[in-house]
Amino acid sequence: MRRPARAARTPGGRALTTSLTLLALGSGASDALSLTSLGTVFTGMMTGNLILLGVSLGHARFADALPAIASIAAFVAGVYAAASWLRDIRAGPSRPWPRRVVHLMAALSAAQAVVLVWWSASGGHPGPPARLALVGLTAAAMGVQSRAVIAIATSGTSTTYLTGTLTTLATELATTGEPFAMRRRLAVIIAAVVGAILETVLLIWARAVAPALPLATTLVVIAITGWRR
Repeated sequence: MRRPARAARTPGGRALTTSLTLLALGSGASDALSLTSLGTVFTGMMTGNLILLGVSLGHARFADALPAIASIAAFVAGVYAAASWLRDIRAGPSRPWPRRVVHLMAALSAAQAVVLVWWSASGGHPGPPARLALVGLTAAAMGVQSRAVIAIATSGTSTTYLTGTLTTLATELATTGEPFAMRRRLAVIIAAVVGAILETVLLIWARAVAPALPLATTLVVIAITGWRR
């Protein structure tokens, strides 16, 4: 009966849950921004982009396929770069927040800061070439985030591949999942939805600074990881 409580008190337990929740919130915000304002494309959920790419190619609308291609390519590049940087690095009881993971979070925030400045400089209405570049930057950042989460989180919890997180949660509900882990996964899923809602509100009422939300969540995670180390 006390296992969930002990899990919450292990190194990085509650801090990890908070960090994953914040990163999922930022991921949901990034996808809402890109889907509604950067070319009807996702920057974190690549499954959707693969379908969008197939639909565009099926209709022979090759120009419409460019945002999906840019996003997929940038995401893969971000994962590849992060995986190279984190080669053989994983969190553990004695090292819940590896230094290299914190470095990746800093790189992630730098990319998000560039997106915010670029977006704001255009008044929240970038032209087509700029939108494509912003899609690439944001998708690369989400790729970096996805690989960083693999290094610090338990399997079955992703802040971008939410189909996998939802599948794991549903499986645990049907079998013998640990309550603490299930609550963590549920928090991640809800956070992504909340992030999309908040980003939509920002796009309506404060469009010029809408990309500030993903950046803010990453900066809070950096503060958490720095403190935990």
